[in-house]
Order: sequence, then structure tokens, then C-alpha cells
Amino acid sequence: NTKEWTKMVIHNIAGCGKFSSDRTIAQYAREIWGMEPSLEKIAAPDDPR
Repeated sequence: NTKEWTKMVIHNIAGCGKFSSDRTIAQYAREIWGMEPSLEKIAAPDDPR
């Protein structure tokens, strides 16, 4: 039943908590290592030097 499946998928996605690997790593660094993120820009590997 496509309509019922779609409804369940939408409810599942709507019920998910906020997750971001970037946020998770930053939180881990703060809580475990006491570090804050750096705002320093790093050149992309394919940028000419």
C-alpha cells in the first residue's frame, strides 16, 4: 500500500531527532577533549598553490 507506506515514512522522518555528523563531532570534541571548533579556512586539495 503506497499511500500507507508514504504516511509511515513521513511520520518516521518527522520524528527523527536532529543529527549531523559535523555537530556530533564538534560536541564530542567539546565534551571529551575540551576543544572548540576552529574557524580557519583550509584550501581545497585541488586549489592551485
